[in-house]
Amino acid sequence: MPHNTTCIHEVQEEHASWLFPHINLDGICTFNEVKQGMGRSIVKPWSNRFDTTKILESDTDDQLILYIPFTGIVKLKSFVLRCFPDLTAPKRCEIFMNREDVDFDTIESLKPIQSIDLVAPENAGEIIEYPVKTQFYGSCRNITLFFPSNWSIEMNQTRICLLGFKGIWSELRKQPVITIYEAAPNPMDHIHEQTIDASPHNNLFLQ
Repeated sequence: MPHNTTCIHEVQEEHASWLFPHINLDGICTFNEVKQGMGRSIVKPWSNRFDTTKILESDTDDQLILYIPFTGIVKLKSFVLRCFPDLTAPKRCEIFMNREDVDFDTIESLKPIQSIDLVAPENAGEIIEYPVKTQFYGSCRNITLFFPSNWSIEMNQTRICLLGFKGIWSELRKQPVITIYEAAPNPMDHIHEQTIDASPHNNLFLQ
């Protein structure tokens, strides 16, 4: 198992920063899924982490792309995967952040923010946490994960049971309205006003 992964057994520790409540489920988009909605179904609350009735399966080949939007700004710490302990488990994950243009037409020309080797098939049935380089993920509005292949040479189907994220969520605030105040009066701005006040017509009202 790669040294940068963690098997999750502490429920309380994980639940404290499990980002499921802060994911825009309706905005999840999956490319190359067998059935529409499969990708959304594997993003589960922590209490359903062992559920294997709802899974994601790739369609025409072993590649998958998942776009996950958050409901605010996230400081991402890690992502969590659970697959089946066989060759249908994905082999690598490439991560893109704050992009809405990642699909199979653009993926080859884009550089991921990070690429992570996933655990071997015999360990893929565990709930595996993959820490990310947190210095790159301080203001995360959305994440796109690309799984380019599975562990099989012949099998074209990739399967995933669970996808989750850990991190710190904060509310997305609206941009403040900026008001510019005059620091010092410009005399040229008031010439017209002074001319009107000094006109003979206005002086009639002062007599």
